[in-house]
Amino acid sequence: MGLVDGLASPDDLVKAARQWALDIVGHRRPWIASLYKTDKLEPLGEALEILKFARAQARKRAPNLHHPLVCIDVIEAGVVDGPRAGLWKVVSVSSIPFRPFILLLQNFVTFSFDLL
Repeated sequence: MGLVDGLASPDDLVKAARQWALDIVGHRRPWIASLYKTDKLEPLGEALEILKFARAQARKRAPNLHHPLVCIDVIEAGVVDGPRAGLWKVVSVSSIPFRPFILLLQNFVTFSFDLL
C-alpha cells in the first residue's frame, strides 16, 4: 500500500470507501495502520537534521507564516516521541486561530512518516 491506494469519482466515493472498509473487515484487503509504519524513517539523528533543515527553509521562505513551523513541530513530536505524541501535539496546537490548517494537519500527520 502506498500513499494512494485507489481512485473513485466524486459520485462513487462513498460507495468505494464503504467497499474498501468491508474488504478490510472481511480480510480481503490488508489493513495497515500507516501511523505506526516506521520502515521508511531515517535514523533519529538524520530525521532531526532533516526537520532542522525544513524548519530553517520554512523560516527563510516565509518568515511571517507560522503554520509550516507548527506542522514541522507536530512531525517532530511524532518522530521523536511516537505517533500518539504527534497526534496529541495536533490537539495541543488546535487552539491556534488557523482552524482550517489544523484539519489539514490532522490528515497530514497520519502519513507524515511516509514523507520522511
